Amino acid sequence: MPDMDDRARLEYITSAVAGDADALQRLVIDYHEALLLRIRHHLSGVMKRQLDPEDVAQEAYAKAFQAVTACRFEKVAAFHAWLESLAMNALRDQHRYLRRKKRDVQRDVHAPGRVSESYEQLFDRLTDGDSTPSRQVAKAEAAATVISSLARLTDEQREVV
Repeated sequence: MPDMDDRARLEYITSAVAGDADALQRLVIDYHEALLLRIRHHLSGVMKRQLDPEDVAQEAYAKAFQAVTACRFEKVAAFHAWLESLAMNALRDQHRYLRRKKRDVQRDVHAPGRVSESYEQLFDRLTDGDSTPSRQVAKAEAAATVISSLARLTDEQREVV
């Protein structure tokens, strides 16, 4: 899916606020990579081993699907800032959760043989690691679609999945 221009984004934003979940999903997919970069940027070295940016993004998207109809956005930048703030709040919540477990993540030792189960690694395994540029873009879009689809589920449905 090619990147959207701001006019198309504003149309999708208007539709999403009106209750069109498909429009919000398109926006989530469009902003997914930028949000992942922002989340990764705010993860400390130790927390990178504890938190998967994809999981943080999924939490933010779930909140977006629940709250978007109560919002008003006059500009595309306002929507992007709102989505980014949801992601940063989800990241803070995850940090608090780990600390609440009284788990000293600073002392946690990363197991050398442990495999992270991120969505991109799942797609890598499914496609035998094919890394052509078009495949990489397709994998990123597929991961964003899976995450945004999971965010559309209820909390109970997400837990089952």
